[in-house]
Amino acid sequence: MGWPRYSFSVVSNRILFVSRRNSLRSMLAQACLSHMGGHSFVAESCGQPGSVAQILHPAAGLALNVARIPLPSAPPRPWTDLWRAGTPRLDFVVTLDEKVLASEPAWPGQPISALWAFQDAAALENQDDATRAAMQILYSLQRRLELLINLPLAHADTSATQYAGMRPGRSTVHQGRRLPIRQRTPKLPGKARGIAGPCGPEDSDADL
Repeated sequence: MGWPRYSFSVVSNRILFVSRRNSLRSMLAQACLSHMGGHSFVAESCGQPGSVAQILHPAAGLALNVARIPLPSAPPRPWTDLWRAGTPRLDFVVTLDEKVLASEPAWPGQPISALWAFQDAAALENQDDATRAAMQILYSLQRRLELLINLPLAHADTSATQYAGMRPGRSTVHQGRRLPIRQRTPKLPGKARGIAGPCGPEDSDADL
């Protein structure tokens, strides 16, 4: 059974996912959103210059294959490539690694930005551990992206983003179109376990 896909007759929103290497977390997010909400979003991803991997991490590829989600067509790239390509205005920027926030450039278009901090699964030496972590990250992303897709984004403003079930005291919307949203890092299971449904057993946080 495939993952849900959504179709909307609205103007596409451009969203950029940022991680350190652009080989696992940001690739999973790009692929997942492109698969689920390709009609309403244009999803891209990038990594930190000097840290970008040469290829997609094998654990990310396996997780996407298991979920029957097409792999991203473009290889990992640094955000400097976006400038050279003349990146158009962005509507959203989601950073998946807190350590890269300080070095991120000023994104074009004053996009709404958010931090979803996930474990650096690509840094795990054991391939089985990395694959389990990638699966958990993918299922957590699917929950959060479902909320994003279902927002009334024709008017991507504070009221629309608050609609995503953000809890007072945890997720705060500030003026200046910034959403510093810190998400709990999914726990890596101590041993292999079956993953029930589209969301892993370790992921109970459905906030955007």
